[in-house]
Amino acid sequence: MIKIVEFFKKLNWFERIFPIVGLIAVSLSFALSPDRFWLSFVYSLVGIIETFLVAKGFFIAPFVTLVVSILYLFLSISQSFYGEVIIAGYYIIISIFSIIAWLKSRSKQDDFYVQVNKLKGKEYLLISFATVASSFGFYFMLKAFNTNELIVSTISMVASLIASYLMLRRSRFYAAAYIVNDITIIILWSFTIKSMGLAFLPSILAYAFYLINDIYAYINWKLMEKRQTEHIEQETTKIEINSEKDNAM
Repeated sequence: MIKIVEFFKKLNWFERIFPIVGLIAVSLSFALSPDRFWLSFVYSLVGIIETFLVAKGFFIAPFVTLVVSILYLFLSISQSFYGEVIIAGYYIIISIFSIIAWLKSRSKQDDFYVQVNKLKGKEYLLISFATVASSFGFYFMLKAFNTNELIVSTISMVASLIASYLMLRRSRFYAAAYIVNDITIIILWSFTIKSMGLAFLPSILAYAFYLINDIYAYINWKLMEKRQTEHIEQETTKIEINSEKDNAM
């Protein structure tokens, strides 16, 4: 409980206001909409909280990601977006591994946050290859399922695949991949308004907030990486100085 209080004390004005504005906006859109879908509403609220916690690098964020993934699974099934169903299943698996990875990799500077990881060039090369291969594979697989909005679903699926992997690996570039995913998801769920009216407006509005949040997340993780690197360098310097003193004695 003390840790949570300390966490909120460290938030700046934007970090305190933005999630609240998002929650209020989604709640109002749900309350004022003539077409209401409770699952979409709950998913949107929890999703805003989850993206904010991940953006801050809060080490328990993957626990909330797991809840959001389960909600998204049922939401996608309700609309026969089979590509998104597969993504949700993948999210659930990645969330479980992320919980383990993030708990084991808490920042040495402040264990309330996760340690940002710098990936090697070889891993980025493998990710690039996986992006191209999965794009072709998912397209034909989703086509076989007669998935609605095939092209958009394919882009969303590939972007989600890469983003969640980068989040698991604690790379700041996870946010860049999610920015692409946010845009495609906004387009994808906008199509549902044609058949479902405004029932999915909370989800669309939530993803608009996710987009802004992920832009912020990229900037915040870059700054967090810089602070952690400087801290490690300072600690290394201290150890070297103490070692030299011990040797001199």
